[in-house]
Amino acid sequence: MSDPLASVDCACVGIDVSKDKLDLFIDSTGQLLCVANDAAGIETIAAQLAPMKLFRIVIEATGRLERRLAVALLQLALPVSVINPRQARDFARSKGQKAKTDAIDARMLAEYGRVIQPRLTQNVPENQAKLQDLLARRRQLVEFRAAETNRLAQFEGTEIHADIRKMIRHLDDKIERLDHKITKLVEDDSDLSGKAKLLTSVKGVGAVQS
Repeated sequence: MSDPLASVDCACVGIDVSKDKLDLFIDSTGQLLCVANDAAGIETIAAQLAPMKLFRIVIEATGRLERRLAVALLQLALPVSVINPRQARDFARSKGQKAKTDAIDARMLAEYGRVIQPRLTQNVPENQAKLQDLLARRRQLVEFRAAETNRLAQFEGTEIHADIRKMIRHLDDKIERLDHKITKLVEDDSDLSGKAKLLTSVKGVGAVQS
């Protein structure tokens, strides 16, 4: 069933995010806007969109480059949908879109919002976002350590073997420090602490797993 707000007087906005800039397209007016992906650029976009009647602001997740923008817009209670890049690519293919520029991508994201009506993204509390970042980094280090451990057998008895062991000890230390940060963050936040207690009460779910 279509959302009654998905009408021509409620704008759908697509924002293409890259490291250095933000390209915005508003489908109800055809307006294109390009600003720097920094605090001033995000403030410009927020000021432009805040007074408007909006149906969706669609942003493609791009390796966390979109986070500052999404958080700023969510804090204004604007209807933001952060979508998976695969969803955006599949939609573009379904529309036969072959050309690719930032402006075209912004238009496509606005059309995606109008047609698909993706689920709205909820604002994530600051500490929960920090926890997600810490856990993501921990997973990266654990994977790196596993890869180094697997290399030990390949270089048994060589100078490289000692170097790999040194790297593993370094990674162990970094993972341990991350564990302390994660534990402190959870203990200091009553909401996160409550969720952690609930999870660890479930059989097979422990604290941070290596």
